[in-house]
Amino acid sequence: MNLTQSAVLMHWKQLNAYEPAIRVVLKTSHTRALEDIFAKGECDVILTIETPMLAGGTTLAERPLHWTGAQGGAADQHCL
Repeated sequence: MNLTQSAVLMHWKQLNAYEPAIRVVLKTSHTRALEDIFAKGECDVILTIETPMLAGGTTLAERPLHWTGAQGGAADQHCL
């Protein structure tokens, strides 16, 4: 589980504690795969970080992307 998945899971757990009647199934995948299952009606909501967004999409929030990792590590090598 990566940091983004961990943060999303924490928010889903908070939602479940607040409104236990809502059933949330969290799936993670690449944007293209999520767009495909959304188009097929296999899920109600997808969260992606890609642009441009799908037709009918809504921007929930925009935040700067911050990479964190060991100096000289894989994340450090791929950041511009």
